[in-house]
Amino acid sequence: PKTALSAKDCVACAMGSNTSCCNEEKADVPPVEVTAVTHEMTESEEEPATDIALEVLTVKPTAEHVSSASAERSELKFPSEASRLRLESIVNTDHFEVDQEIIRGISLSKSLQWGGRLWRRSPLDMTEQERQNLWNHSTPADHFDVFLSHTWLTPGRRKVVSLLLQSGWKVALLGWFCGVGLAEILIFSEILPLPFTLEVDMFAFKGTVSFAFWPMLGGFLGVLSGLILSPYIRPLVPRKQICFLDVVSIHQTDQELMERGIYGLGGFLSVSKELRVLWSSPYLSRLWCVFELAAYRSACPEGKITLKPLFVEMGILYLMFGIYFVAFLFWIGIALRLEQEFLVLEMLALTPVLVMVHLLRENIKEKFKLLSDLKDFDLEQAFCRTEFDRNFVHSSIVKWYGSKEAFMRYVRGPLREELLIQGATHVPFGYYMILSSCTFAASMNTVTALVKAGAPIPCIVSELLGSSFGFYVFWFLFVLKLTMFLTERFAVPRWPGKLMNYGQSFMLFMLFFVLYSMGFYAADNAYKWSLEASTMWTIFSFACFLMSFIIPRFVFHVKRAMAGAL
Repeated sequence: PKTALSAKDCVACAMGSNTSCCNEEKADVPPVEVTAVTHEMTESEEEPATDIALEVLTVKPTAEHVSSASAERSELKFPSEASRLRLESIVNTDHFEVDQEIIRGISLSKSLQWGGRLWRRSPLDMTEQERQNLWNHSTPADHFDVFLSHTWLTPGRRKVVSLLLQSGWKVALLGWFCGVGLAEILIFSEILPLPFTLEVDMFAFKGTVSFAFWPMLGGFLGVLSGLILSPYIRPLVPRKQICFLDVVSIHQTDQELMERGIYGLGGFLSVSKELRVLWSSPYLSRLWCVFELAAYRSACPEGKITLKPLFVEMGILYLMFGIYFVAFLFWIGIALRLEQEFLVLEMLALTPVLVMVHLLRENIKEKFKLLSDLKDFDLEQAFCRTEFDRNFVHSSIVKWYGSKEAFMRYVRGPLREELLIQGATHVPFGYYMILSSCTFAASMNTVTALVKAGAPIPCIVSELLGSSFGFYVFWFLFVLKLTMFLTERFAVPRWPGKLMNYGQSFMLFMLFFVLYSMGFYAADNAYKWSLEASTMWTIFSFACFLMSFIIPRFVFHVKRAMAGAL
């Protein structure tokens, strides 16, 4: 026998939701009469199922069939008569009929407002009134700029971080400029104090200067505020994008509207300019997520499928907080007059980098999971709660691709190549700009101190060139890029045991420490020696920086061209 889920559970389960109801105590619930639509499959799966039979079953629902927010004990018929007729039309035609009466979208920026609250809670964890109010967040539309495909099995906060960085990194940089600029204005207006001192010995200036952490603190608060406020600042964000977001584009309480939305996904996809996959580990294990991939490529052969693995932005977030933490430790050490034992200070300040390297290795393992999931994709392993939904999705795929095997070959081959050619797992250059802004803000502590102390302009320019740009931007990004490459190359433990795994991270950290220290001592001597030496060092570090970005991109484009030729 085939059963169907209660209407209030359908959309969340269909979209791959995490069902907290499975943890609830199972209560004695009277049998519910459930009307389920099933497909009478032919012997050969090469042909799509076109006949629809209606079965009336009496089943005793388990906790899996009952919403965690409100347990339904009344008799439900699913699908409704209107939906049954619509489904007959969908299955017997092209599956891409657009239901213009219920097509609704939401702007990406609006979905991320209030800390992305629409993303952070699964509809199954909401009350009935909260689910009903979700519909009011969307507005009527005639198309979608972006169809956001994701699974509710993944915590919503990860999607919020990913989308905030994707859409708001420019605003975050603007926030950084505002934060550092405001700190400088307040310092030179004598509003913010400079309570610490630093001994300076340069080619044209020697003495004690006063400093504080204000530029660094302003940069940190600025970039964080810019990121959080980016959904509200529209001029710098790309034009308003109308998105399909399941919880607001499909009604969560009205049974008929819900059914029309769920089984009209093919139509929604056919009027979408881009399918953006917010990939996480469980994504390809959810049948409805697979359905969206299959439907979009069939409906829009030339449409844009964009793969956005969540681990990329999570890794950048780890790095950003880690870099600021290290910078604060370093300057606190200088404020405590520990610069006489500089090697010890540097080692202590950079110790958190060891944790960052290990976290990056663990985070990058998701990339290998992504590659493995695409290469070894098996449609039969994709999970679906109801037999009706499974038959619906399978029959759709057979209709579009000829057979389930043909679709699996497509995912393992052409689709995998298409997504990898995009460079989906590469870190965008804008993210590197955010990371380098962390260290550049820290260098402004010294530059501000020199200006306030009345140091000669050549000394200030030398410090700005050799230290701020030469070391804290160009050399830092070069070392960071190399370290990130190696953490990916050696993400998988080479030897068994947790201790050996940590040892592998420690060796990568030591390489980072050696390269970072070499650059620091080179920059320190250069900008203190002369402006010419500082300029030469800056040119050298800039060349290293360019090579670290140009070579990987060149290799990537060569591979892309070869894949395109094949």
